Amino acid sequence: ELRNRLEAMGAAVLELPAITIAPVDFVLPELAAYSWVVFTSVNGVEAFFDRGLRAQGRDARALAAVKIAAIGSGTADRLRSRYPDLLGSDDLRFTKLSGTGRLAGGRVHSDDLVLAGQSYDAHAAGDLGLDGETDVTVRVLASPELTDDVLGRSRLRPVLVDDGGRLAIPLRVHGPLPHPRVTPEPAFVATITRGLLTESGLGEKASSLLERLLGGKRHHGR
Repeated sequence: ELRNRLEAMGAAVLELPAITIAPVDFVLPELAAYSWVVFTSVNGVEAFFDRGLRAQGRDARALAAVKIAAIGSGTADRLRSRYPDLLGSDDLRFTKLSGTGRLAGGRVHSDDLVLAGQSYDAHAAGDLGLDGETDVTVRVLASPELTDDVLGRSRLRPVLVDDGGRLAIPLRVHGPLPHPRVTPEPAFVATITRGLLTESGLGEKASSLLERLLGGKRHHGR
């Protein structure tokens, strides 16, 4: 950017880079022992996820107990750009909304509702009442990139991904809008529990995984 500005002013610019960026091997500590993870550069974001978590067989669940900060707008933008529809703002962003429905008895019923974003798509069926009450079953499919960040090399991967290698999450959304209850289907919870029984730290891992799958700090009814 500086070079472009100088050249626009008529300067002849000769670049002499004094910094070489090269990958290094490193081992991430146990993040649960920390309160914050601070990213200081775009390269740090890439290294953390690709050569840190993923290379060590870990995944984004490791971040469930910590707060995240970014120094500089470029670093923050890179974090958001990984999943702009999920991390770009407090709102859920989508690029596609489609489906058909029929109105009867004060309720709109649909069997083919689709809500899609860059990092996910959701297929839903159920009812939305004109009084705001909703009862919908939703199957959320994560993108391959989001699937890798959430599951990594977890033993749960073979049972939680579909034939296309995407994490599939069945949910039930019910109650009054705009704050309905969002709960995983019982069979899905049972699958996670069976998979975690073969690993250590059952309680912590189950809580961490479900929190990541259901949107981190979003509130859900009990």
